[in-house]
Amino acid sequence: MILSFRERIRIGWAVVGAFAVMAVGATTAYGESPPAPDANGTYQAPAGVQQSQYAINLLDPYVVRLRDGTLALNAPASVSSKVDAATMKQVRSGMTVVNGEIRAGRLVATANHRVIDPTSTDLNIQDGWTGLRWYWWGVVIYLSEFYTQKFMAALAIGASLFALCAAIPALANQVACGILAALFALLGAIIWFVDNGRGVYFVHHWWGSDWVYAQ
Repeated sequence: MILSFRERIRIGWAVVGAFAVMAVGATTAYGESPPAPDANGTYQAPAGVQQSQYAINLLDPYVVRLRDGTLALNAPASVSSKVDAATMKQVRSGMTVVNGEIRAGRLVATANHRVIDPTSTDLNIQDGWTGLRWYWWGVVIYLSEFYTQKFMAALAIGASLFALCAAIPALANQVACGILAALFALLGAIIWFVDNGRGVYFVHHWWGSDWVYAQ
């Protein structure tokens, strides 16, 4: 399949975004064991990610579209009190980002508060889809199998470079290099565990809970 220049740019931003998402989430993922498969071969997300999904399910019925097309969260105190104050603050901060994109015309909110890019067309690539989708609670970045493999290769190269950095006694940041090498290797291992051959997608919540799933 031949991709246009614009489509290549979109894919490039998806790859950059995927790295940024996992870099943010690496501090919570670091130190956890690789996920163990369930009986059906799927992988469970960490408890923090599952708690994030609980918060989304709890608050989603109270997200509304206002007359100017922006979104607002009108959850009663009895509902919002079930989510910790720090998370609620980040939810509202994230919605401010989304509303800024809506006011700028780069995003549009539908009547059921789905957020879409009005200029985008689905970019279907063999073995998975590549693209970016916005939600009131965060973003989801999809990588096809082709770009998943490229992303894993980039992580492997990064891990090797940081491992080399950590092995040079003359460098003052050996510990930092060692930690970064371990994080890159861990991210690559998680993606390898999750990927079923059709690419992966990265879920980033505004409050910093991130995970990767198979397409």
